[in-house]
Amino acid sequence: MLKTYFTIAWRNFIRNKVFSLINVLGLSIGISSALVIFLIVRYDYTFDKFEKDTDRIYRVVTIMTFSGTPMHFSGVASPLAGAVKGNVSAVEETIGFHQYNGNPKVTIRRKDGEKPFQINHQEDILFADPSYFNMIPYQWLAGSPEVSLNEPFKVVLSEARAKIYFPSTPISEMIGKQIVYDDSIVTTVSGIVKSQTTSTDFIFKEFISQSTIPSSGLKKTYTWTD
Repeated sequence: MLKTYFTIAWRNFIRNKVFSLINVLGLSIGISSALVIFLIVRYDYTFDKFEKDTDRIYRVVTIMTFSGTPMHFSGVASPLAGAVKGNVSAVEETIGFHQYNGNPKVTIRRKDGEKPFQINHQEDILFADPSYFNMIPYQWLAGSPEVSLNEPFKVVLSEARAKIYFPSTPISEMIGKQIVYDDSIVTTVSGIVKSQTTSTDFIFKEFISQSTIPSSGLKKTYTWTD
């Protein structure tokens, strides 16, 4: 019976080619449009919904005017987070962070005699202050949000990034391993978090303690006293 239906449909299609083509195209466009609208709406309603107290979280940005032309920047001057935390009583929590400039070279030191593992242009690396994980929640697999970024030269890895750097090492044994950035910034792994899978701007996979910036030669690079 199903074969008969297909035969009749095919004959009707051949007999009325133009009309059938219009119907097929209209149906295709309608279904495609509905799917696109569904995906857009779903994305908008799930974006950055994993934080607690979402309605009370704000991102501070910069608007400058040059020769009468307004310019918008997603970042602010480096000292602003500390200034807000110390001087604006209505703000309960402030987190400052800097994306690592220029996709650095990452080197993982192996055992004596083994060639180091190296990635020349690694992405999604962030300098974050100790409060970062209070506002942007992650599931912790090793380490803890209270202490993992409270000292210079500490780094927290996402689970996916940790498995790339230390493929044969159990997660519990990754704590204490060393990672070198741009041949000069030597960090120690202090935590492992579950990889983020939700819709968000916060796609970072490595979190270096922000105090590493003033404790190294990076102060000028990140306009620390601007």
